[in-house]
Amino acid sequence: MGSFWGFEAHSIDFHMPLAKGEKEWNLRIGMRKIVVLLFTFLFLCMPSLSRSEDGRVIECEVMEAAAAAKGAEIGLERVHYLLIHHAHERDRVELSKCLKAFNGREVEFAVKGIFYRGIIFRLSHCFGRGLLLYRGDFKVERKEIILVKFPKIRN
Repeated sequence: MGSFWGFEAHSIDFHMPLAKGEKEWNLRIGMRKIVVLLFTFLFLCMPSLSRSEDGRVIECEVMEAAAAAKGAEIGLERVHYLLIHHAHERDRVELSKCLKAFNGREVEFAVKGIFYRGIIFRLSHCFGRGLLLYRGDFKVERKEIILVKFPKIRN
């Protein structure tokens, strides 16, 4: 047999006796077919990252990031904010809809692949911009791309 992506290709043989006295059923599947079937199955069965059953995930660019307040006396010592907008023009309308629908609501957002929780606000005088408040000890840099996961819209 030939090689497949630098690996020696083999096939898998399945033998299944049907019933006493009947001939044995044989099936030979090549590795290429297995890989194609596996990827097809995963493609059809796995939800897309951008449209999951749990809601909508949108890539956003951080326009500004800073600590919101300094002062342990009122409990805001770890509160930070992000000013965000769409990272891709194709998401502009969708982000605007989500900001209107979830103004003042809790969302999840991912920084470098780790999800955190925050509260998103729509800035009505800054079209397509959101203000994301969160508590934490991690920093987010200006121009960084984050994922914002909005809850599922209930009809």
